[in-house]
Amino acid sequence: GAEIHAIAVSGSKQWPTRIKLKKYLRQVERYVQKYNVPFYSKDLSGGDAAERTVNYADEIGADLIAVVSSKAKGINLFIGDFPHQVINKSNVPVLSIRPKGLSIAAGFSTMGS
Repeated sequence: GAEIHAIAVSGSKQWPTRIKLKKYLRQVERYVQKYNVPFYSKDLSGGDAAERTVNYADEIGADLIAVVSSKAKGINLFIGDFPHQVINKSNVPVLSIRPKGLSIAAGFSTMGS
């Protein structure tokens, strides 16, 4: 069976950023629990976010990395800098998702809470 590993990863060690990421993790956990899917979460903030993501995926033997991209500027307009770095460093497929700020009926929101 499948299991989900969600990580809070950012190059920033600033508390406001880390708190916001932990809130996102809790939203994902609440949503996934309704479907009885094994769920694991971890805070990997600080340092090279792409490198930490790929290393964690290797560590757990992930079959896929899904990343949420933000609106990027310039050359990274289509997929963003972070997803681009993960794609270049990863040995497994990477799915890059750009949220539109929509909410899922079950109470999950890409806008945080």
